[in-house]
Amino acid sequence: MDLDAYSAANAAEWDRLAQLAQSRKLDGAAADELIEHYQAASAHLSMIRTTVGNSPQSEGLSLALWRARQRFTGTAPNPLRQLTMLFAYQLPAAMYRIRWLTLVVAAVTVIIALVFAIWFSSDPRVFATLGPRSALQHYADQEFVGYYSNSSEVGFTGQRIAERIEAAVSDSALAGL
Repeated sequence: MDLDAYSAANAAEWDRLAQLAQSRKLDGAAADELIEHYQAASAHLSMIRTTVGNSPQSEGLSLALWRARQRFTGTAPNPLRQLTMLFAYQLPAAMYRIRWLTLVVAAVTVIIALVFAIWFSSDPRVFATLGPRSALQHYADQEFVGYYSNSSEVGFTGQRIAERIEAAVSDSALAGL
């Protein structure tokens, strides 16, 4: 096979493939044309590699085919761009889609909390199930206040973070069992 003659005969098709592979936007007809040229150029590359082996023409054609394949199969986008897309478009769209469900769940939660608050405040027997009055008073005056005032702000925050990490690790360990 005369590689130079074969390359000259197919150069226009290979150039068009390279042009389509590098274009920013493709309409339907151009995408179809890209796939047609890709299939033809794949056959051409196979013929060149089978008869001649590696050559500058086969390397150039291989690069054009790679670019075309990336064009119609897609490439992994930049991770920073993906993160931007997530927070700018995808997450707000997802939240917008579930807005009514979120409002219904919030309303039901508030209604249940109000029912329990009214029930506990209106029936002394229910309130008494929480414990003796003296124990509740001790808890409110000393233990509750002490929980928030025994440490400095930084120390309190550090303790809460450590508690949450410990809970997460123990939950993970239990989930693995």
